[in-house]
Amino acid sequence: MTTKAAGIEQASKLRDLAVAVISQRGSWGPAYVAGKPIKVLQLTAGGFDMILSTPFQHLPCAPLSYGLDLCYKRKKVLNIWWDINGNVELLTFRRGQWETEIAAFVGTP
Repeated sequence: MTTKAAGIEQASKLRDLAVAVISQRGSWGPAYVAGKPIKVLQLTAGGFDMILSTPFQHLPCAPLSYGLDLCYKRKKVLNIWWDINGNVELLTFRRGQWETEIAAFVGTP
């Protein structure tokens, strides 16, 4: 497996963890795209800031249907986009302590 493929695989696993927790504990709130508010699913907790966008938001700049922005301690560590056909576009993936922290965070009620 290439380094890029391994990175996408690991980032996708972390994305799945984040999507699970934001789906359970997140709330709808505004994100601003070109100065216009668009409702997205958000969660700020445990040192994480997460924003999940779906096809329903109709983001004009979205490379694929679904997107996740994940920051840890105010630093962007993951920006990943995907669609239902298995296409993935990994824009940002910074390895670090947050990877084990998110697994622990997902396991807490």
